Amino acid sequence: MNEEVQLEDLAYKCSDSGELTTKIIDQINLGNKVCWIENDVNEQVSLNSAFDLLGEEEALKHLSNIKHDTYPVKFSSALDQQVSILAIVAARSYKGQYDV
Repeated sequence: MNEEVQLEDLAYKCSDSGELTTKIIDQINLGNKVCWIENDVNEQVSLNSAFDLLGEEEALKHLSNIKHDTYPVKFSSALDQQVSILAIVAARSYKGQYDV
């Protein structure tokens, strides 16, 4: 948890970007940061990135409904969607070769 995992390491033995996306999602859900360099800038995605994408207003809305039964489902769904978006962006940034 809270480890930095390099995108290139995750891409090792992946056959395509879909498989890489799945590995990225798994790492994010474990609480790790997936890191890579793009245009001489260090990039990373994590659960914090997903929370940031939800936005403060959306997060507060979900947190205010914590006592209701719909909270876990709606919040988890929104968070999962943001994690997937971040994972796809990270996978698309990989410029190396996939193992076929």
